[in-house]
Amino acid sequence: MYTTADKAKAAFKKLIGKYPQIAGLLGGHFAEIRLLKEHGVQTNPNIDGHFALHEYDGVDLVSIAVLRGPL
Repeated sequence: MYTTADKAKAAFKKLIGKYPQIAGLLGGHFAEIRLLKEHGVQTNPNIDGHFALHEYDGVDLVSIAVLRGPL
């Protein structure tokens, strides 16, 4: 996960440069999720804005994800 759409797009652009078929695995769009403490434990973002989310059991992030556009 990334802190902003721009940071996610930048990371995806780097991946495409190294692994041209990655879009077939990851898809070519991004979604936004407003994370709450009730969703799980997050790591601190790194310099690129990437962070991990360790979801709690029973959390359904798909139902609250909003498709925002192409990467």
